[in-house]
Amino acid sequence: MKKVALLIAATFLLLTLAILPVKVKGQIYKKVTTAPDDWYGTYLIVWENGAESRIGANNSGNFLGAYGPVVISNNTIEGSYSSNEVVVVKNSSGYYIKRGNTYLSSNGGSNPRFYAKFTESTVKATWTLATNGIFIDSYKQLKYDASNTRFITTMKTNSSFKTALLYKRQPEEKEILGAGTDNNDKYYLIASPVTTLTPSMTNGFLREDGDVDYYDLYSFDQSNDDEWRNYKMNNFSLETGKGYLYANKDDVTLVFDGAFHNHNNETVNLAYTAGQKLAGWNLIGNPFDVTAYLTDGRDFLRMNAAGDGFIASSGSINAMEGVFVQATGTGQSVTFTITAPSSKDEQNESVALNLIGNDDNVIDRAIVRFGEGVTLSKLTLKENSTKIYIPQEDGDFAVVRSNGKENIPVNFKASKIGRYTISVETEGVNMNYLHLIDRLTGKDTDLLIENKYSFIASQSDIESRFILSFGNNGYESSTDGTFAYQNGSDIVVRGEGELQVFDVMGDVW
Repeated sequence: MKKVALLIAATFLLLTLAILPVKVKGQIYKKVTTAPDDWYGTYLIVWENGAESRIGANNSGNFLGAYGPVVISNNTIEGSYSSNEVVVVKNSSGYYIKRGNTYLSSNGGSNPRFYAKFTESTVKATWTLATNGIFIDSYKQLKYDASNTRFITTMKTNSSFKTALLYKRQPEEKEILGAGTDNNDKYYLIASPVTTLTPSMTNGFLREDGDVDYYDLYSFDQSNDDEWRNYKMNNFSLETGKGYLYANKDDVTLVFDGAFHNHNNETVNLAYTAGQKLAGWNLIGNPFDVTAYLTDGRDFLRMNAAGDGFIASSGSINAMEGVFVQATGTGQSVTFTITAPSSKDEQNESVALNLIGNDDNVIDRAIVRFGEGVTLSKLTLKENSTKIYIPQEDGDFAVVRSNGKENIPVNFKASKIGRYTISVETEGVNMNYLHLIDRLTGKDTDLLIENKYSFIASQSDIESRFILSFGNNGYESSTDGTFAYQNGSDIVVRGEGELQVFDVMGDVW
C-alpha cells in the first residue's frame, strides 16, 4: 500500500514539474500550447535545433528569432535569452513582430522590408513583402502544430522548415496599499513596463462596482494651468516612459500585461513651457521591467514611503516607478538605461539631510552637492505638507550646489505638531566640520559626531529654522548670548540684554 502511494505521489510530482513556468531573472514565461485569442505580448523563441536562430533564404536575412541558442534546464532559461525575445504589437491592420525599437526586416534596419502579419482568423503568421507599408505578397509563414505544441516556420522560397517553441511572457504586478476611507493620502508614482496599457477592471486599475470615488489616476502636463489630468474626466492609456499618479482606498494589485518594452536605452523628450507655474517639470517613468537609471545621473523626485510627498533622490529607479525630473529649457531629454552610469566625481560629493517622522520613514530630503551641476527645485504634492528645503534668491530648492565655504540656510515646515528628526548622509566628501544649528532653540549639533538631531515642531514655527554650517566664514552659534527672532506674530528673546524694536519708519516701539 505504501509503495502505491509513493508511486502516485511521484507521478503527481512529475506532472507538476512538467507544467511549471520557465523563469529568468524574476521574469516568468509560459509555453504556448494553444493559439492565443490575442497574440499581443512578448514572446521568447526557442529553436529546437539549438544554434539555429534565424530563418531565411540561404539562411541569410528575413529572420525570425536572433543569434544565440537558449537552453532551458530545470525550468530556468540559460544563455542569451534577450536576443531571442520578440514583441507582438497590434494596429488596425493586424499583428506585427518587433525586436527592439524596429520591426523585423530583411536588412535589419530601422526601415523594415518585411513585416510579420498575424491573422486573427487562422493560427498562423504570414511574412509579407511590404512597399511603403502596403502588403503585396506573402513570403513565409509561422504555423502552429497543435499535435506537438510547437510552431513550424516554412518558406515559400524553398521546401525546408525549422521548428520552434514559443513562450509567452507573463504579466508584471505592482501591489498598491489602500489609503482607507478617511480621506488619507497614499499616492504612488507608477509607470508601465508595457508599450500601451488601458486601465480596466481586469488589470486592477478600476473598480468592478464602477465607484470612481475609490481610486485616483492622473497624468501630468506642465503646459496647463491645471497640471493634473484626471482619468475619470478624460480617459487615457498608460504609455512607457511616462509616469502617473495613482491611489486606491482599497489594497489592489495592478497588472501590467502586453508587449513589454525592450531593454534598449529609451530617450524621453522633456517638455518646457515658459511662463507656466510648473514649467519644466516632467513626470516620467521607468519603461523597463527591471531597475533603470538615468544616463546623466541627474537628481529626481520620487514619492516618499507615506505616499504624501516627494523626496529628492538619485541613482536607481525601480520597475513600474514614476519620478519627477526638471527641464531648464526647451529641447532637453533624459535617457533610461539598465546599466548604472559612471557618475562624475562631483556628482557623488554631497551632504543629504533626511527629514524623518515618528514612523522612522523619510518624509523629505534636502541635498547639497559640491562642484558643477544643476539644481533641483522644490515640488510638493500639497501646499501644507511637512517639508525641508533650501531657500535661494531664485526660489526654493530640494537640491543645491555649494562651494563648501558658505553656510546654507535650511528651511523647515511642519504640517502638524510633533517630533521630527534630521539625519545626515555624506557621500564622497572629506570634511572636518559640519554643524546643524537650530535657530529656534539655539542648539548646535555636530553632525559628524551625532549624525542626527531630533526636535519638536508645530505649524506656527518659523520656516527659516536651521543653518547648515561648514565652519569657515559662517554662522556663529550664540546659545549663551543675546538672541532674538520673530516667530509668527511673536518675538522670542533668549538670554539677557536690552532689546529695542523699531517700526518701518524707524520709530522705537
